[in-house]
Amino acid sequence: MRKSGWDQVEAEVNQVLALNPDPFDSRTIANVGDLLEVCRAGVALPTDVCKGYWTTVRFLWSGSEIEVYEDRLEVYRFLESRFHVWYEEHVAGEPFTQKFLDTLKTFVTE
Repeated sequence: MRKSGWDQVEAEVNQVLALNPDPFDSRTIANVGDLLEVCRAGVALPTDVCKGYWTTVRFLWSGSEIEVYEDRLEVYRFLESRFHVWYEEHVAGEPFTQKFLDTLKTFVTE
């Protein structure tokens, strides 16, 4: 059976984790799981999922990106010829801030 939607995104994440020669920190993997969980509640699908420069996982949308680390999620926005970056400190299993959740709702795939 072919996967679709967020199940496909999760499969792509698993492929990124499996194909990397260096192991990912278990906290990074747990933070990716937390991000996937909140995104399944109505966030637009990313256009790509890939490994970051470090042992991180990157989720890309049109004009937006999230890079998941062991202790934070970095949010990159390319809006109106400006680049904005901020990070959401995160411990796996803890809730995300409302600012972060509200930002996710603005991501688009086109």
